[in-house]
Amino acid sequence: LGVHRSTVSREIRRNKAPHGRYNAEKAQWLSEKRMSARNHYTVLTDGMKAYIDQKLTQAQWSPEQISGRLRALGLSAISHETIYRYVWEEKHKWGKPLYMHLRHRGRRYNKRRYSYKSRGIPGRVGIEQRPAVVDEKGRFGDLEIDTIVGKNRRNVIMTINDRESGFLIMRKLPSKEAEPLAAAAIDALRPIRKELHTITADNGTEFSKHQQIAKELKIEIFFARPYHPWERGANENTNGLVRQYFLRGTDFAKITDKDINMVQERINNRPRKRLDFKTPIEFIKQKYGENKTILKLLRY
Repeated sequence: LGVHRSTVSREIRRNKAPHGRYNAEKAQWLSEKRMSARNHYTVLTDGMKAYIDQKLTQAQWSPEQISGRLRALGLSAISHETIYRYVWEEKHKWGKPLYMHLRHRGRRYNKRRYSYKSRGIPGRVGIEQRPAVVDEKGRFGDLEIDTIVGKNRRNVIMTINDRESGFLIMRKLPSKEAEPLAAAAIDALRPIRKELHTITADNGTEFSKHQQIAKELKIEIFFARPYHPWERGANENTNGLVRQYFLRGTDFAKITDKDINMVQERINNRPRKRLDFKTPIEFIKQKYGENKTILKLLRY
């Protein structure tokens, strides 16, 4: 057999029948029985499962954020793949709806299949003219702006995020018109305008009053190329986080400012991978703790 005689002796002694004879099939059955009865190590203890459940359902964190935060705190080295497997096993075995708290709930993203038509935004400055320093995400004050549309396209939510820290500011608007958006953006950013550098927007007509925003805040505004969402990737990702709370088809007319503030606070307290799993608030306090103007953000 190519093994030492002691190995054969131990195998016969361990798995022989009571009458002293050795049967290979019987020995295999005994081996499998011992293996199944053995205590197997798992990182998914009851306490860990409770932690995952709480962060998924209440904090609305993603599996990657849960995994990264645990490592950052030195609590566990559980991977996000393990958390995903746990979520889907809970669904298939017990019908537990943890998967409903995942960002896309297992749905696949469908690409747009229609062509872009020019919106004719006056004075539009393309992203190709934006300073290269903005791409580095190394300073506070380079922002991205967008809107999320509610049911029947009646009410919208304006989202503004800082590219470096990911800090989010949200405002509810009565419509997707340019005038109320410009007024809301100016009002939201005026307290920190001295620390601002640029804003990057998409090509929606709601940003046609961008020159008014730029003048009031003394800031440069640039527009991404049509259907290049990765040029505003941080904002696209942030809008996805917001959609976890306000699902498609939600009537934004029924959403209160208290609801907006609650979602804003939760997202600003979500750990981010690119921040070494610090939250945007923790990152700002750590890097800009002595800048009183920037710290005004934390009062939102």
